[in-house]
Amino acid sequence: MQEVIELTKNLSFTNLDLLSVGITIAAIGLLGFIVYISNTKSYTNISFLLFCAVTILWSFFNYISYQTKDPELYLHLWKIVILLGFWHSLSFFNFLYVFPKEKIRFPFWYKFVLLPYVIIFSLWAGIGDLVFSSVTLVNDIPVPTVEKGIISFLLIVILLILSSFFFLVRR
Repeated sequence: MQEVIELTKNLSFTNLDLLSVGITIAAIGLLGFIVYISNTKSYTNISFLLFCAVTILWSFFNYISYQTKDPELYLHLWKIVILLGFWHSLSFFNFLYVFPKEKIRFPFWYKFVLLPYVIIFSLWAGIGDLVFSSVTLVNDIPVPTVEKGIISFLLIVILLILSSFFFLVRR
């Protein structure tokens, strides 16, 4: 047993995080694709595939953002992570809202209130300075300057996730 412990101490785990993210992304993609091809006309399956696709993108950019030390690139990557965070929570909400239906007509509030709100705020957060305006280096680690827009981000994400579970429990 002592030999195994010594052997693991000498192993290099520098790429273990990349391996775990890669395996996770591949598994999510495979699961989403398998569910989708089981019934390509089902709104639930389409919504699940969309949720998987956004999860993959969000995971990829989140991982990449932690790998860079360049403050400018870090800022842009974190803006993308926030933009995808809006879409991740919306796709999760969408999936649980349509679950387990084959077809659905989205109500007025979804098409003309929720969707435009998420589109506008996600673009504003991803392109503008709504959530992060700059980056400072603290002990050679980039740290984003958080702006007041983080409140809008948190509110919409929390509301979408809580609403998602409400729809799931209600069914």
